[in-house]
Amino acid sequence: MVRRRTLLAALAGAAALSGCDGPATRPEDETTAASCIDWIELETPADAAAESDAVVRGTADGPPATGRYELYDVPLWTVQVAEWVSGAPADGEGSSIEVLSLPYSCGESRDALSGIEDAGEVYLFLRARGDHWETVTGYRGMVPVAEDGSMPESWPDEIG
Repeated sequence: MVRRRTLLAALAGAAALSGCDGPATRPEDETTAASCIDWIELETPADAAAESDAVVRGTADGPPATGRYELYDVPLWTVQVAEWVSGAPADGEGSSIEVLSLPYSCGESRDALSGIEDAGEVYLFLRARGDHWETVTGYRGMVPVAEDGSMPESWPDEIG
């Protein structure tokens, strides 16, 4: 019985000591981890439309709020929808939707809808995720509507 008490006391003491401060560390020994996102490259707006759950034609009603994608705070845009080109709105949606603009990539401050506030009417390439919409990738989330109202065949250089 004495051995058992001694063993229990020793274990309790070791447990108490191990939880006091933990191992000593120096700041220069610490490592910081970062996550990086890479997206598929969509060659044309038609490719983006084919990868999307929905495509809408509309305009941003800004400025954006802040939403969350994985570990990132991202812009959450309210979009006034002029037309559902493909896909369908969820119950209660229709003329106004909220869209998370996915981050572009590591070290970049832009996102898939950078410049939307100045782009006028755009086609948005959307993916349904849970109870919200998000851009189909962080690289390509929109394209400005062509002068004749159609979807352009290629991406403009100055807008994502």
